[in-house]
Amino acid sequence: MRTPRTLAAIAFGLTALSFTPALADEQPAPETVDITVDLDAPAEEIYQSIRSQAWTACKIEAGSHYIAARMNARRACQKAMIADVVDALEAPEVIRLAQKSGIRVKS
Repeated sequence: MRTPRTLAAIAFGLTALSFTPALADEQPAPETVDITVDLDAPAEEIYQSIRSQAWTACKIEAGSHYIAARMNARRACQKAMIADVVDALEAPEVIRLAQKSGIRVKS
């Protein structure tokens, strides 16, 4: 009589599968980064300051990833952060500089 064992194995398997999502790792909360901008500075200095602060904020810790993968991820993070900051500033000259550098700004 293998039927009771098979049914027990199926029931155990389905029970284990129902608890799997509860044991899954939660997504990490997004980090908040403060970017300081001198609004009295020329647009070029504002943009360069945003770029350098975003580059520093997007540093990825060395791990098991290859350096090329870390650099690509850091550049993507920097571009996204620059786009967010420039969009929040709503300064036409800074937006123009960002778009000239290949950053896609929502404004």
